[in-house]
Amino acid sequence: MTAKLQIDCAREVPEEVRRALEGIAAGGIADDFESQTLDFKVDSSVFTKNGKPVDEVVVPACICMANGDGGRAWIVVGVAERKRGIEAFAGTACDVDWLKNRVFCTTNPHLTVDVVEMTCAGTRLLLVAVPEGLTVYTGTRGQASFRFGKSCEPMNEEQRRRITFERSNPDYTAKPVDLAVEDLDGNALAEARRLIARRDGSQSGTGPHTNWDTLGHLGLLTEQGKLSKAAEILFAARRPYDLDAQILQSTVPGAEPVVNEIAQPLVFGLPFALRVIQENLRNTDKRARFSNGQEYVVPVIPRAVVDEAVTNAFAHRDWITTSPIVVEQSSTSLRVISPGSLVAGVREDRLLTTPSAPRNPTLMRALRVMGMVEELSRGFDRMWVACLRFGYNPPRVENELSFFSLNVRTGRPDMGFVQATVALTEELGLEISQDLNALLVLWELKSRLQLSLREAARILQTEPAGADEAMERLVDIGIVEPCFDDGLLTNASWRLTETARSAFPETQAAQVTTHHASTREWIEQRLEAGESLSTAECAHQLGIPREDMTAIFRGLRADGLVVIDPNGPSRGRGTRWVKS
Repeated sequence: MTAKLQIDCAREVPEEVRRALEGIAAGGIADDFESQTLDFKVDSSVFTKNGKPVDEVVVPACICMANGDGGRAWIVVGVAERKRGIEAFAGTACDVDWLKNRVFCTTNPHLTVDVVEMTCAGTRLLLVAVPEGLTVYTGTRGQASFRFGKSCEPMNEEQRRRITFERSNPDYTAKPVDLAVEDLDGNALAEARRLIARRDGSQSGTGPHTNWDTLGHLGLLTEQGKLSKAAEILFAARRPYDLDAQILQSTVPGAEPVVNEIAQPLVFGLPFALRVIQENLRNTDKRARFSNGQEYVVPVIPRAVVDEAVTNAFAHRDWITTSPIVVEQSSTSLRVISPGSLVAGVREDRLLTTPSAPRNPTLMRALRVMGMVEELSRGFDRMWVACLRFGYNPPRVENELSFFSLNVRTGRPDMGFVQATVALTEELGLEISQDLNALLVLWELKSRLQLSLREAARILQTEPAGADEAMERLVDIGIVEPCFDDGLLTNASWRLTETARSAFPETQAAQVTTHHASTREWIEQRLEAGESLSTAECAHQLGIPREDMTAIFRGLRADGLVVIDPNGPSRGRGTRWVKS
């Protein structure tokens, strides 16, 4: 009977490491026991004075392990890789603190590993614990590799970008959980099969049949065959103190709300939340009239806004926190507060143009397979379009460290704007009410005379080059035209075309027309009428940068046409101009 291998260590030796050392001692070789999370390294200085320094072997191995996707990993230093039995334990004299420091100082960003002494069959070894990587780690010269099975493979630039993004936005829903299939709700899994069949148009006898097959079909099993967190979220019954969401509904803002709490498998909880909110909107559509007498049905809160805001909250929330989603609904407003801020790389002023970056890819994929969310996420676009096409302001967003909220307040719709989009659709033969860029620009130009490139980039949530391209398309389809000042093309600014202006009701059209006047002429006309003007007000209404407007007023003053209003401040933000 083989004696049990004596392993002495100040800390508990991981079971994977212990089994591997025992296997080597019993006659195996190190390579037989290496894995995604375990590696053995020899200290060649034990055999020869000219051997490679131990840090030149261990540091690259630490980088490789940290860049791998196996999580926490271990490196045993002092084991000869090709020797069998006790002979393989060659040992090492390497100092613990020196090795930790070398790993820390020669990695970028600095990687902190834990190193402890371990005696195995009377030989001193070192056990290096490499933590789960938080980013991509490289050596001092930028070299990097990643652990793939038992080997370390060099990383290309695409792999570096992918790992950096994934680790900036770790998928909590992909992590394994300590649950068996029997722990899940059978009715919830049956509902998943029904949804899959409905989405695929499957006939009886096709698609997944068993609970295990269903989980595999939805991508909810880890490589090790364990259930993922997404499987628990979708199909596990909630504990008495768990709460996924609260829906607070009141007749008017500030009134005592009726509260609905959701604590059930997500495959049931998400549809229930949507039903509760939509039920509260039943029979609330408004009937509004255009100036020409035509009647138009306007929802109090567009259905697309409800569907996208609530679905996105459940799909993209931070499931690590136990805080519930909170939905506040009144007769004219909807606010959805989702735990967790926007994922890294997504800005609140680029929501309409940033490619979809889900926080929970595993959960999101399963929801798509069941048809509970769209294949391609267009949530923010659809919400903005839904609000604008019915004459409501776009949603407002708030992004904080612990939550993200989306707030829609409707109230009285701008029926003049709705009438203009309907008229332009008929006039131009284009579906303006579904064109987000057209709606955004029309909404802005209904209350100002022109739009600069800088303002267009802000409104369209893109870079100037992208905004310029988008505006040129709107020129091509006849919605806007380049601005001319005294016969010369101004520096990248646009106004509504005559066709677009005439689509608005007469009273509103009068507010947006420029009569083809130059900027100076427009200012002079206002001054001639006895008005006092501020730089900020004129810049906003004309849609040009404030510094450009300041330069125009300075030119007018140099020509003796304006003076600073003596009844106001002589400098600063409150300065106003009057006719000289």
